Amino acid sequence: MARVRPLLFSVFWGLLIVCAQRGGVLAQDEDEPRRVETESPTPSEPQTNVYDLPRVDKSKAYFFEAFADADILEGRSRWIRSQSKKNKADAAEIEKYDGEWAIESTNVTRMEGDYALVLKSSAKHHGIAVKLDRPFVFNGKPFVFQYDVKFANGQECGGGYVKLIQQKALDNLADLNDKTPYTIMFGPDKCGKDSHLRFIFQHRNPKTGAYEEKHWKEPNNLKIEELVNSKKSHVYTLMIQPDNTFKVFIDQKIVGDGSLLVDMSPAVNPPAEIEDPNDTKPENWDERKTIPDSNAKKPDAWDEEAPRQIADPAAKIPEGWLEDEPQMIPDLNVKQPEDWDVEMDGEYEPPLIENSKCKGVGCGKWTAPLIDNPQCKSGGCGPWTAPLIDNPDYKGKWAPRKVPNPDFYEDLEPYKMTTIDALALELWSISNNVLFDSILITDNLDVADKLARETWAVKENMESTSTSLLGGKFNFKYIGIAVAVVIGLITLVTMRGKSRRQARMIVEDDDLLEEKTSEGSAGASKKKETQTVVEDDEEDADDIPPPGLEGEEGAGDNAESASAGSASEPEAEPMLDQEKETKVTKRSRARRE
Repeated sequence: MARVRPLLFSVFWGLLIVCAQRGGVLAQDEDEPRRVETESPTPSEPQTNVYDLPRVDKSKAYFFEAFADADILEGRSRWIRSQSKKNKADAAEIEKYDGEWAIESTNVTRMEGDYALVLKSSAKHHGIAVKLDRPFVFNGKPFVFQYDVKFANGQECGGGYVKLIQQKALDNLADLNDKTPYTIMFGPDKCGKDSHLRFIFQHRNPKTGAYEEKHWKEPNNLKIEELVNSKKSHVYTLMIQPDNTFKVFIDQKIVGDGSLLVDMSPAVNPPAEIEDPNDTKPENWDERKTIPDSNAKKPDAWDEEAPRQIADPAAKIPEGWLEDEPQMIPDLNVKQPEDWDVEMDGEYEPPLIENSKCKGVGCGKWTAPLIDNPQCKSGGCGPWTAPLIDNPDYKGKWAPRKVPNPDFYEDLEPYKMTTIDALALELWSISNNVLFDSILITDNLDVADKLARETWAVKENMESTSTSLLGGKFNFKYIGIAVAVVIGLITLVTMRGKSRRQARMIVEDDDLLEEKTSEGSAGASKKKETQTVVEDDEEDADDIPPPGLEGEEGAGDNAESASAGSASEPEAEPMLDQEKETKVTKRSRARRE
C-alpha cells in the first residue's frame, strides 16, 4: 500500500492537469470568439508563448499606446512625468506629483511580452501626460475612447480615470496639474464605499466663454466597487455620437446610454425662465389648506383632565419576573483596547448585551400595560381641539413669478466639444500597482472592439478566478471524471489490501495451532525456520508465483529450495516439509482470493 500511494497521487495530478487543460480549451471555445496571438511553434522549436503585440492602423487611430517594452519611459520618451504641484502649491511637500511610474510586465499567463503603465506609489499624487498622435476634432465623427485598468491591490481611495486635455492647454507636459483644462474625464473612481464610473465633459458657455463641468447621471446598479476590488483587468469604453447620444461600456458590455442634452447634471442648456428674485409673497396670502372649525364647541361630557389611556388595573406581574435584574449588562468578554487612552477617551466601559437571565421571563421594573380609559366613552378625554374644515381663503402654495432668464442660451450640439490634443493621468491613490494598458482614441467602435478582443479578452480569460493550472478555464465534467477514476483506484487497492490482511490472519491462526501441537525442540526449531520463510514471502508479494504456474520456472525454484531443505534435515522430520509446503499453498490461495 505504501508503494501504491505515491503512484495514485501522481495519477490524480496527471489526470487533473490533463482535464483542466482540456476543460480550459472547451470553456474558451464556449465563449464568443477571441483572438489570441502567440508565436506558432515549429517542428524543431518549442512554443514560446510570447504575446504578439496588437497593431492598430494609424489612419484609424488618433492615439494608441500598448506600452510595447519596458524602456518606454526612458530617454526621450513621449510620456512626460509632471513636475508641477497640485493646485499649484508653493511649499507643501504633500502636494508634489512625486508618485512613481513604471513600465512593467502584466504577468499574465500566455501574454509574455505584454507591458503596462503602472502607478507604483501608495498615498501619493501621480501625474503623467502624453501628446496624441493627432488632435481629435469633434466635427461629425464618432468619438471612441477605450483603455483597460487593473487595480492589482484593490483600492481604498483613489481613481483610475483618464483626462483628455484641451488643445493648447498643456504645451509643456511637465506642467500637468489638477487645474489643467480638460475636455473629457472618464474612468472608475472609488473612495471608501463611494464609487463611480466618471464621465464628465467640460461644456463651453457660448455667451460667456466659461467652462462648466457636466456629469453623467450614472445608473445606480453599476457595481464599480466590485470591479475595482476584483484585482482583475477591466476595459472601459466611451462612445459619443454626433447626434449627442452616448454609450458607456464595461468589458465590452453596454452599461449605460443617454443624451448629452438630457442625461447630464447640471443640464447643458439653462432654463428659458427663472423665478423673479425681486418677487415677494403678499402678507395676506393664505397657504393653509384646512383650518379649525370656529363654530365647533367642546361636548359637555368631555373631561380634559382625564387621561385617554390608563394602566390596566387587572394586569398582574408575570410569574418569575426578575425586577432586581437589569435588562442590559456589560459584556465582560470584551477587554479594553490596548490603545485606549483614559485621558483622551475617558473611563472605558464595555459594551452592553442582553441579560441572559431575562430570556423567557422578564427583567427590570414592571409596569402594567395601558388600556383605553373607560371614562372617555361617555364624552371624551384629554385636551379638546376643534375639528378641521377646508379653508375658504386658501390660495395655494406661493411661488415667485417666472421671468425670462437673462443667461439663457440653447446649444443643440454639445457634441462639438473642445478639440483634444493630449492625454493625462492625474491621480491620487492610496493603493499602488494600478496598471493602465491598451489606451485608444478612434472614431470607429469596431476598431475598439477588435483591440479589446485581442488584448483585454485574453487577459480576462487568463485572470479569471476559474482558470486552470495551465491557463484555461476548468471544465468540471472532466475534473469529475478524473476524481472518479482516482476514487475507483483507491477503492480497488483498499479492498485488495483488506483481502491480504485477512489471508495473513488465516495463516497466523494456522501457525498458532501448529505450534501448540508440535513436539520436540528440533520440531520447534524447524517450525520457526518455516515461519520465517513465510514472513519473508509476505514482505515481498512479488516473489509469490501467480496461480496456475506451479511446476514452471518459479515453482521449480521453490521445489528445489524445499528439497534442499528437506535433505539437510534429519529423516525424523518429514512432516515439517509438508507443513511448509501447505503454508505456501495456503498463502498463494489467499492472495488469489
